[in-house]
Amino acid sequence: MLDQIKLAIAAALMVISFGGGFYIEHLRYADYKNSVEALAEQQRIKVEEDKKNDSEITKSVVSNYKLRLSQLQQQSSSRGVFNIPKASSGVNGSSSYAALVIECQQTTIQLNSLQDWVNEQYKEDNK
Repeated sequence: MLDQIKLAIAAALMVISFGGGFYIEHLRYADYKNSVEALAEQQRIKVEEDKKNDSEITKSVVSNYKLRLSQLQQQSSSRGVFNIPKASSGVNGSSSYAALVIECQQTTIQLNSLQDWVNEQYKEDNK
């Protein structure tokens, strides 16, 4: 009978110790889960801010690009060399040269705008 009481007490102590250990680990897991959720929320907010900044940078660069392109079109049309039809193979060299110059200027504006966009993104990312 005494052995059964000792066995029952030992079993009760084991159940209590396992239950206590489980409860402590459950609390640790809950704390960890809450901290991860808080970090995820902070990251979500940061991503939204980054998207907003990227969008503003892109809009700024696009508007600047369109402005420069319209200025080029105005300058070219005032000189009478914009929207020149492509010359056939070598018949009118001056017309094809003028069209090539305009295309090169447009490409340069595009590349400069792309460089501006990349530089602005880099500045934003390294704040």
